[in-house]
Amino acid sequence: MTADGRKHIVGFVLQGDFLNSPFADRHTCSVDAISQATVSQFPRQRFLTFLEAHPTTLCQMLEDAGEEIEAAREHILLLGRGTAEEKLVEFIISWRARVGRRGALANLLPLPMARRDVADYLGLTIETVSRLLAKLERENVVRVIPEGLRLMGPTERPLLFERSYMAAAPVNRAT
Repeated sequence: MTADGRKHIVGFVLQGDFLNSPFADRHTCSVDAISQATVSQFPRQRFLTFLEAHPTTLCQMLEDAGEEIEAAREHILLLGRGTAEEKLVEFIISWRARVGRRGALANLLPLPMARRDVADYLGLTIETVSRLLAKLERENVVRVIPEGLRLMGPTERPLLFERSYMAAAPVNRAT
């Protein structure tokens, strides 16, 4: 929550994700569950000792953290420069990739979060998200279904990918 009471969503977690870094001294955010959830809490020092004894797990956590940092950079770029449609399309594509890591990629994409949550995450209004979903549906790119979205086109490259902002834009990183 911002000082003036507005909610800003910085991410959505899936099963197996960490809510905070075990290396952090404090928690920097709050969490709201949008579906049934089970949470495990690890005493910090015992967890750090565990990681020292299991370097493979530590390496995997560092790799995951690097991917999360890269995703955050891409999200910042998109928030700063993307159009409303680009923001929504990139959200759908990246959510599909995250959900797909838990199994095979599919064109049926569950969206357990509310449209308001998607709007808050993308810095848009709920009306804009709804209007854009209706536009993508009219253009036969997606179908809005009770469980989420059905992406139209082949599973390996749905039609929505043709609208991808990040896939077409070269990434310019300062060194």
